[in-house]
Amino acid sequence: MLSDGVVEDIVGARVLAGIQMVNVSRLSTHPVPITARGLITVAGQGPSDSNGAGKSSFIAGLSLLHADEQWRLQSGAQAAAELLFTAELAGQEAMHANADRGYLIGVFVPPQAATMEELNASALTVWLRINRQSPHVELRWAHRLHVPFGDTEDKRAGGADGLWDALPRSNGRTDIRANRLARTLYGSTVRCVSFLSTSVRASPTANLLAQPLNELTPERIFEAIGALTGLTAEIEQEQKSRAEEYEQAGKAERAEAEYELWDGRMKVVEDGIASRERARTLLAEARDSWRGRCARYLVDGFHESERIAVDIEAKDRRRKELDAQIETAGGEVDRLSDDKAFDESCRTRIKAYEDLKAAETALQDEQNQNVGSIETLSGQLRGLRTDAASADGRTVEQAEEEISEAEKLSQAAERVKGRTEHALRVAKAALSAAERGEDVAVAQVRLLRANGITAAPLVDTISLTEQQRPAWEARLLPYRHAVAVAHHQVGDAVLLLAALPGSLLVEADPSDHMPGTGLPAAADPNLPVARFLAALAERAGADGHIDPVAERGSPTPGRASQRRRLELGRSQRAQLGRCQQQVRRRRAAYRAGARRSWLCDDRLHPKWQRPGPAATSGVPAPRPHCSRTATPKPPSR
Repeated sequence: MLSDGVVEDIVGARVLAGIQMVNVSRLSTHPVPITARGLITVAGQGPSDSNGAGKSSFIAGLSLLHADEQWRLQSGAQAAAELLFTAELAGQEAMHANADRGYLIGVFVPPQAATMEELNASALTVWLRINRQSPHVELRWAHRLHVPFGDTEDKRAGGADGLWDALPRSNGRTDIRANRLARTLYGSTVRCVSFLSTSVRASPTANLLAQPLNELTPERIFEAIGALTGLTAEIEQEQKSRAEEYEQAGKAERAEAEYELWDGRMKVVEDGIASRERARTLLAEARDSWRGRCARYLVDGFHESERIAVDIEAKDRRRKELDAQIETAGGEVDRLSDDKAFDESCRTRIKAYEDLKAAETALQDEQNQNVGSIETLSGQLRGLRTDAASADGRTVEQAEEEISEAEKLSQAAERVKGRTEHALRVAKAALSAAERGEDVAVAQVRLLRANGITAAPLVDTISLTEQQRPAWEARLLPYRHAVAVAHHQVGDAVLLLAALPGSLLVEADPSDHMPGTGLPAAADPNLPVARFLAALAERAGADGHIDPVAERGSPTPGRASQRRRLELGRSQRAQLGRCQQQVRRRRAAYRAGARRSWLCDDRLHPKWQRPGPAATSGVPAPRPHCSRTATPKPPSR
């Protein structure tokens, strides 16, 4: 809580839930839980008996943490240094040195907090640093659980300085001292009234708790309350002021009697003077009252005008927001109510889907045919190799050459099959993208729509008739990857697409733009691009084309890749047919060559030579006549 720029009452309604003392008397550094209800009894075991256990130091630390006025906080709380560990008092000067500083750490939580999450969310950790030298008391705090921890006393005591340094300073470049401790922590609320006086720690402050109850008189109670609240000096000053007031009252009474005597003598003379003086006084008071009244009205009017101006500005902002919402809702209603555009877009997408589905089926059938052709060619190759092994009339070089040619044909068919399968996968991917509407400028459209910008591929916002296609397909080809963006969102779209190289934006028409005649219709009423189409038509020239190279390109904007894939599938299917025909011709030539070799080669295997009369007489048989028309049965495979 801030009051006149000063932090105060940071504890508020919280209560102390636990306390931890470091380098205070002979107390350990273990955290001690504190209950907010009931009576707490403090007991302990000292070296020989309960004396020296640190009970008084523990209670004194609690009273200092609760800003008990007994510590004379306004004077710097010098007595707080007595809480620090002193080796002489502990009888351990040979082993330990005196502590130069110590810490009182209190954790405050709301009394209604019951779960661990509520405790963690509302815990306040207050650190009081006690120094032997001035300043004797310094304050820091953190709105979380921030206490020393460790398995041993040394670890907990050693980590206290680091945790203190990690806390922010409570008073700018310095820390809050003892004189502001009570106001900073508890505001104007008194959180502790205590009396502590032992044989080793006597209290110099008068206290009601130290008095026998049967000896309390009203005067003693008043004196103790004054001492407890620090008002003794004020009471003495009040008594002195009352004596001086009584003396002055006697003098005034005597002076009044003398004045009445003198007044009786001078009354006649002064009646006129007094009347004039009263008149002047009343006039002056009237003037002062009038000026004050006017000033009051002026100030009230100025404040009221400022309030009205702020109210008007807020209402103007609200009106603009409502107008924008109404405009957005109106555009959305217009878009949703345009059944014709929706039906046209639906029919276009259904037709594209059916076309791609048919192309996919054709490619699948073609792939199956290619696979069957490859299997047939492989069987034929194996048969040809068997025939080549059985045909002894062919040389090894000729057979290897023919086998090499057959393998090349088989590899070519495999490559054709691979290209066909790739074209099929590409067509399936294009079909899937077309079904989702993500086949053009996918990254740009997703980024813009994710940021609430109305955008669509340019080719999806234009509807061409059959008469318009010959001229407009070539004109729109260079912009097939462009994205159409709403007129009022172009600036935001440019900033978003700055990180995507190659992005191309087309600004849609304003809502009040009237499209010209002879231009393609808008497929999306929210993104009309009549201005862009008019500019293309104006730059087309006399022949109606922008670029002859673009005219010879893909015929359909946005679907060029799909047409190319279909044409590639057809060309690969024709190539595969030519390969099959070539394989058949090679196979026929191979068989014909085998027959000719069987008839004409004089190096036939003996098992295929025909026996004759000369064979029995030892004369070589005559070489048979070679004829292309002879069709003897070749050896079986």
